[in-house]
Parts: sequence; structure tokens; C-alpha cells
Amino acid sequence: MSNLSTRQVVVARQNGYKLLSRLFLEGLTAELIPYSVQLEELTAVIPTPFNVDESAASFQNIFGFNVFPFASIFLDASGLLGGTTTAAVSQHYQQGGFSVQSDADHIGHELNFLAYLCQIEYAALADGTTAVLSQIHHIQNNFIQQHFLRWLPVFTLAVQRSDDLFFAAVVDLTLSLVVDHGETVQELVIGENETAVPNPQAAICKNILENDKTSLKEIARYLTTPAHSGIYLSRDTISALARKLSLPRGFGSRQQMLLNLIRAAAEYDLLPQLMIVLETETAVWQTAYLNQQIALPPLGQHLKPWLTCIQNTTEILGSIKIQTEKLTIVN
Repeated sequence: MSNLSTRQVVVARQNGYKLLSRLFLEGLTAELIPYSVQLEELTAVIPTPFNVDESAASFQNIFGFNVFPFASIFLDASGLLGGTTTAAVSQHYQQGGFSVQSDADHIGHELNFLAYLCQIEYAALADGTTAVLSQIHHIQNNFIQQHFLRWLPVFTLAVQRSDDLFFAAVVDLTLSLVVDHGETVQELVIGENETAVPNPQAAICKNILENDKTSLKEIARYLTTPAHSGIYLSRDTISALARKLSLPRGFGSRQQMLLNLIRAAAEYDLLPQLMIVLETETAVWQTAYLNQQIALPPLGQHLKPWLTCIQNTTEILGSIKIQTEKLTIVN
């Protein structure tokens, strides 16, 4: 975008956010294909021939069954929808004069919020209202640095570990766009003699083995809560882990499926082997974070807490391998 004027860049961002927002909210539809093909990052991965039903099914499989596109799933210590994360997002919206009816922390709404702010930014540039422009830059900077980039890299990796090439490209494009936008507005804010926005702790590391009666249920809860483990285990991923050891994983929530798998491993004396498989999965995530950091250096501060939790998880899995006799199975 270096050869574009400031206004052109803002309009390009606004249009990009609008399209990405609709893709995450609606999936790839026949209506959105003409807009998607205008982005070379997406052109090559649009399914051809396009089938409406297959596209809808794939969209539901990813975001309705495997990778839930809500910030609270990734940032909240409970790993559940709502709570303090959703409340914090709503506060950002309120500061910008934006509102949604429900699911405030859905990535589609967060991208639409940025599109809305870009629209205000463009109007302020056109009118020359510097006070409004400065306010909008601060709101953009706070939202991107304090919230969006805290979970977007993790969400991006979770989607890219699915089998959908189109949405793997969509999340990659989304991350690049938000990082570039964040870098731009942060420079503008600092240029006004403001300090950079501190990066809140994104992940909450904990040692679940402090209690020698740690239950398998607690282990499953820890591993399926990204804010603790630093990784995201989808249903498809858990199923793949089960197949590697020819173990059942049952049905239900991600936590229930992993608990079923851990119990089966314990019953067949394969718990150490399952921990090795999980260590391998964790190592894949660690490498992916490091690759993100190399590709997008501004992400460094946001990836640091996730890498710390990855290390903590690796140590926990290693301890479980050699301490299985100390674990208590509870329902």
C-alpha cells in the first residue's frame, strides 16, 4: 500500500474488513465470490467449481463444530463463551459508538468494528477534523493492541490446522491486514507523544500438577482451554490423536472428547504414549508461533505469553508421562 494515498489506504482497509467480516459471518457464498476474487491471496483457493451446499457444509464444520470464532473461547480462563472477554469487547465498541445485537466477540463483528472505524477515519481525513482523527486512531490502536492481536494469531493457527484451504488463506490475510493496521496506528499514536499501549497478559499459565491428586478431567479441561495450554485442540484434532493410538474418543464437547480419550488411554495403559502424541502436537504449535513471529515481527509481544504457556504445557505433559500412578480418575 506504499504507493497509495492515506485516504486510499483507509478505504482499502475498510473494504477488506467488510469482506472478511462477511466471510466469517456467512461463509463463502455465490454473492461474495466476485469480491473475493479481487484479492489475489484468495483467488487461487476459491473452490472450483463452486458448490453452495459444499461451501456451507465446510463453513459449518470449521466454525460450528471445530474452531469457534469467538475471542472468549481463546482468551477467557474458563474457555467458554461470554464473561469478562465479551464485556471488554463491548467496552471497546461503546467507546467507538458501535453496537451489535449478540455475540459481540465473534471475529466477524470485530472486523466489522474496524471497518466502521475506518469509515469514520476516512470522513475525518476528508473534513480535516484532526481531533476526531486522533480519537479514532487511539480507539483503533487500543482495540487492536489490547484485544484483537491477543487472540487473532492463535485463532489463525487453529483454522490453518483444519482442511479448508480457503479459510486458511482468509485467516492469514486477516492477520496480515490487522498487524499492518496496528503497526500504522501505533506509530501515529506514539507520534502524538503517547506511549505504546501495554500488551495485557493473553494466556494464564498454571501448574495443574501441584496437587498430586490431579484428575484426568482437570487435565482435559486444561488442555482444551487455550488461555492455559497455549494450544487449541479441535474435535478433528482430538479424533486424529485418538486414531494414532487406535483409541476411542466418543462424542460431545472438545473437553468431553479429550477426557474420553485420556480415560481410554489410562484404561489400556497407553497414557504415557498419549502424552507423547500430545507433546508432538504442542511442538507443532510452538513452531507455528515462532514462524508467525518471523513472518510478522510486530506479533512478538503478543506471542510471548502463548509461547510461555506452550513451554509450561510441554513440562506438564512430560511430568504426566512419568507420574501416571499419581493421577486420580474422576467422573
